[in-house]
Amino acid sequence: MDALSGLLECDGRPLVVKLPRTPGRKDVEYMHLFSGPVDIDALASAVPPASPSGTAERVSVSDLTHRVSQLEAEVAELKE
Repeated sequence: MDALSGLLECDGRPLVVKLPRTPGRKDVEYMHLFSGPVDIDALASAVPPASPSGTAERVSVSDLTHRVSQLEAEVAELKE
């Protein structure tokens, strides 16, 4: 964290900027300013909305096992 603090306060001209927290992320993100200023609003609008917990499609282990078996069969067929 000391390194980031130094980059945020480097000789009165910051070298990085702290980005707003995005949904689904637990850590704070930073972006460098070596290429010029960062359009934080554009970055925020580019982040896809997070799906609420529990609404993601759940796949059973047996379904995954079946899919893997099918894929293995296809790969074996393609190798022939």
